[in-house]
Amino acid sequence: PALALRVREDRDPDVRRCAAEALGLIGAGSPQAAASVASQHADDLSAQLLVDKSAVVRKACADALSRLGPWAGGAMHELMLALSDSDLEVRKAAAHALASLGEAAHGEIAALIRALEDT
Repeated sequence: PALALRVREDRDPDVRRCAAEALGLIGAGSPQAAASVASQHADDLSAQLLVDKSAVVRKACADALSRLGPWAGGAMHELMLALSDSDLEVRKAAAHALASLGEAAHGEIAALIRALEDT
């Protein structure tokens, strides 16, 4: 809970970034760890992905969700929205995180491809 609190509320963007990175690294340790981190903190990471003023924090949140893989499936909507972020690195991290969701994201990714083909 302390790391998620730092992601959401710390004034220093470096602290928020490091806390998001730590959650991702903890989750990357094993499938059980990913499931645990995702169930407790994916909502915090996905919310911060959309609202943080710092692009490095938003990217760290997307990277952390990517490390959680399919267990971060509940963040799919936020990751799709992050594909429109003003920062290229955040958009790339969001796309990578969507790909890490695996089967859960197939429908969304297919819809995105169709939309891109129409433009």
